Formats: sequence, structure tokens, C-alpha cells
Amino acid sequence: MNNEKQILRKKFLELRLKLNKRTKSQNDKKIIKNLLALEEFKKAKNVMIYYPFKNEVDVLKLIKICKDKNFFFPVVNFKKKILEVRKYNSEFIKNKFGIYEPKGKNLKKINLDFIVVPGIVFDKRCYRIGFGGGYYDKFLKNVNCFKCGVCYDFQIVESLPTEKNDVKLNCVVSEERIICR
Repeated sequence: MNNEKQILRKKFLELRLKLNKRTKSQNDKKIIKNLLALEEFKKAKNVMIYYPFKNEVDVLKLIKICKDKNFFFPVVNFKKKILEVRKYNSEFIKNKFGIYEPKGKNLKKINLDFIVVPGIVFDKRCYRIGFGGGYYDKFLKNVNCFKCGVCYDFQIVESLPTEKNDVKLNCVVSEERIICR
């Protein structure tokens, strides 16, 4: 099962890295438009997004568009092997994976309403494969809010291999469609 995930991870990451800048930018705008159309997103006050890494969908524009929302970012706690949360500020630093995280203190308790979740490949049942560390799955399992994956349409397949620790999202949004369960 894990080997199959590794093969899918490698294949779809390579495809995503080959996206040209113009197509990526156009698709990012369409994905953000689809995200903004979701009723759950409209209602949300506290939203967790991410800093794009390795050609992930750029959702940072949401900060400028949605002035009425509070934005939060995931931060990797390497010692505990978990994701923690920081409130958005304009200063970012690179972690040891090369992912940008906001400077500041991790929040102990935050009531998130909506989480925008990155991934390498998603399926029509709203499962995802990320980079394989399990950070997002551990985090998502313990958060009670709307969880929405974002990706390019070529990253959506019929069905992915899943394991007991994999978390099913509420929704997956691409430039072409919105899949909700």
C-alpha cells in the first residue's frame, strides 16, 4: 500500500512541477474563485491556509481578497512530529523542509472554521496523498471544522489507496470542479 502511495506521490509531484507559470497562475485564480463560492468558506471567520511549496496552488491571494477573515498557517513541530498553528503576519521564515512559516508564537488553542489543505494527489472520495510525513492527517483528525483540499484538476483521480490514519476531507476544489461529500 505504501509503495503505491510513493509511486503516485512521485508521479503527480513531477507533473505539478512541470506546470508552466502562465497556466498555473490562470488555474490558481479559478481555484480561488471556486473556493470563494463555497458557502462554508463564506461563513468562515478563522481560516487556515498554507504557504505554497513545490508548485502547490497559491492561496496567499485569499489574504488580500478576504479582509474580514483571520488567517492562520501550519507550523511543523519537528520534535513532536505534529503541525501547530500560527496567526498570519507578513514575516515568514523557512523551516528545515524549506517551507515558509510565519514568525511568531504557536497558538495553544484556536477555533478554526475552515482549513485549506494542500496535497500532491486527491481522489473523488476526498482523500489525499501529501508528502508522506503524516503531519496533516494527524492535525486534521483532531480539528472539527470544514476541511477543503485544493489542487489542479489533473491531480484528481478516481480512487487512492487509503490507510486507517488517512483523513477524508469535506471537499476538493480544482480549477474545473468542486467535489463535496
